[in-house]
Amino acid sequence: TTPEQAAAVRDELRAGAAAHGRDPDALRVLVALTVDLGDVETAPEPGLESGPQLAGRGTYFRGGPVDLADLIAQWHRAGAADGFHLTPITPERDLERIVNGTVALLQH
Repeated sequence: TTPEQAAAVRDELRAGAAAHGRDPDALRVLVALTVDLGDVETAPEPGLESGPQLAGRGTYFRGGPVDLADLIAQWHRAGAADGFHLTPITPERDLERIVNGTVALLQH
C-alpha cells in the first residue's frame, strides 16, 4: 500500500463517517507497524527494505531510526494516517532507538 492509496482509504472512511452524521475529525486512522530497527541508523542498502512490507502478521518495517522517521513523515504529508502504532520486534534494543532516534527526528 502506498501513502496515496492509504490517504484515499482514509478519505473514504471520513466521508462515510460524515454521511452517517458523525464528525469525521473524531475518526483516527492509525497504521500498525511491526518495527525492526537493527543496529544501524539507516538500512544497509536503502530502498531494499526501508519501506513497509507485508509480513506473516501485518505490516513489517526493517531499517534504521532515520528510515522510520522518513516513512512516518511521508505518510503524514500524504494525509494517509493520523498516527502510528509501533511494535518493536526487540523492545530492549528498538524502543530506545524509536524514542531517541525516530521521535527526536520527527520533533524537529
